[in-house]
Amino acid sequence: MSNTLALLLLCLIDGGWGPWSIWGECSRTCGGGVSSSIRHCDSPPCPSGARDFREKQCADFDNMPFRGKYYNWKPYTGGNGGVKPCALNCLAEGYNFYTERAPAVIDGTQCNADSLDICINGECKHVGCDNILGSDAKEDRCRVCGGDGSTCEAIEGFFNDSLPRGGMCIYAHSVAQFI
Repeated sequence: MSNTLALLLLCLIDGGWGPWSIWGECSRTCGGGVSSSIRHCDSPPCPSGARDFREKQCADFDNMPFRGKYYNWKPYTGGNGGVKPCALNCLAEGYNFYTERAPAVIDGTQCNADSLDICINGECKHVGCDNILGSDAKEDRCRVCGGDGSTCEAIEGFFNDSLPRGGMCIYAHSVAQFI
């Protein structure tokens, strides 16, 4: 009988588990050891334009009265602090108030929109750019996860089209020539 350990990676999107990877080599040649396999929670992939997971959690309260009235709820993350990132705070659409609808969002919800960190048991947990919980992997200046910044390529010219799908931003400037 062999001892095995399955390491599960982060489930970043709402869906089912994808296939297992092949088993890695055993950590020892004899006397027991560890071999691992991984799978991602990414099946099926989210369709383009799918509703944000936190937005869906707030919308689940739309049909429940709050202080005798019904509201359409949108996520509220506080912008300038003071709001717990893993609590489900929802803003009443068209009104000037928000409320905590649940002390914790569903596990796997992003802590905030501009990071990969996720909430687990009501606490924000760090996720590296490799989508591994607790990883310190970071993108380099070329946006390569774990890279050393050596793969950037300068491209010069004119760009008149719309940004390609997945494009983040393009820094553009003009050079004036003085005579």
